[in-house]
Parts: sequence; C-alpha cells; structure tokens
Amino acid sequence: MSDKSTLVLIGEDAPSSALKALAQKGFEVFLLKRDPRLALPVSSHADMLLFCTDGKLFLTKEYADSFPQLTDILCEYGYEIHLSHNSPKNEYPHDILFNIALIKKEVFGNIPYIDSSVKSYLSKSGYTLRSVKQGYAKCSSAIIGDKALITADKTIETAARALGIDVLRISNSSAIRLNGYDHGFIGGACGYFDGTLYFCGDITLHPEYQAISDFCKRHSTVLCSLSNEPLYDVGSIFFLEKKK
Repeated sequence: MSDKSTLVLIGEDAPSSALKALAQKGFEVFLLKRDPRLALPVSSHADMLLFCTDGKLFLTKEYADSFPQLTDILCEYGYEIHLSHNSPKNEYPHDILFNIALIKKEVFGNIPYIDSSVKSYLSKSGYTLRSVKQGYAKCSSAIIGDKALITADKTIETAARALGIDVLRISNSSAIRLNGYDHGFIGGACGYFDGTLYFCGDITLHPEYQAISDFCKRHSTVLCSLSNEPLYDVGSIFFLEKKK
C-alpha cells in the first residue's frame, strides 16, 4: 500500500482507467506532456524523456524549460535535477537519450547514443555500461527490482544472463498496443514498485500471462492490472519515492 510520499510519472497519453487506478491506490499521479522533438506516439513517454537513479533525475534543458511544473514537483519530492543540453530527434537512434535499462549496477542500452551527462554520471558512480543492439532498452525490459527482468529482446536477454540476472524472454506481441506501431513493449506497459509490477491494462490478456505470472511469483513479485483493457505501452511507469 502506498501513499502520497510516492510520485508516479506517466505520459499524458496513458488511458484514463489506469490513471484513475493509480490515484485510487494512493499515488500522486503527474502527467508528462509531449516533447515535440520526438515522434508523436512516444513523445510523452517517460522512458524517452527522463532517466532517474540515486535520487537524481536527468532530462533535457529545453524540455525542463518548457515544462516548469515538472521540475517544481521533482524538487518538492527532493530530487536533484540534472539538465542536458543535448537535443533528441524524432528518428532512431537519435531519440534514445534516456532509454536505458538499469538493474543492480548494470546498465543496458545502445550506449553510444545515450545522453553524455547520463553516461558520465553512471561511469563515475560505479555503474557498468553494457551496449546492446536494442536501443529502446528501458521500454523493452520489465525490470523486477534488482533480481530479474522480462524482455522480448534476445540481445538484452543474452547480456543479462551473462551477469547472472534471471531473465524471462517472451515474444513481441500485438497484445501490447501502441498507437502508430504494430505493437508496444512489455517494459513500456508497466512499472515496478515495492514488490509489485503494475501494468497499464490487464496482464491476464497477454498470451504468455501464465509464464509471466510464474516468473514473477518466483521473484516474490505481485502482478497488478490497472484496468480490464488490453495492455498499452505508455513508455513505462516511473515511481519516485519522496526524498525529504
């Protein structure tokens, strides 16, 4: 059970049913507005706009300047804001400045294209950067604490398994929707907080639900469907606990 000491950052395109469910569970829900420099379907996705670790949150200066309400609430929650002067573009791989998967002290992504300030901080702070072919590493990975992850990407699976991380590899599926694309990704449709994996939509509708459920049970993780609608890729659900 959560309270207003936890902030949820989620794209403004998220279904209203999921937003209502998160609010009912006691989270403070904050909608991320679009960044017009990104492709429209993903322009409000948290995993395209932000990266957060160690009480620090990275985003571009231009986005922060255009959206002062975001920096205000992040400061209210005690987060240290780092502004990048890099600028994303709307085509891959120039749109993945912040789209990296972090588990334990390991970071997966298409590292050459990650924001330079993020890379500098991570390198100096004892994280290991692991380059994989999948540039959308965060939205491709449902990360379960520091224990395990679920992904449809073989390069992430291979890199993670080599480090002793438990991985469930599933198939990409049209069961995860994302307007403008054939399908979305499992990580983009969920977010992990305090032993629960919250899904935007109904995880039981996924064709590999039983395998996902069994895997999460093995890692003492509860599945929570935020609505009875099909799963939708909202660009990940970010949970930020208040720091002060």
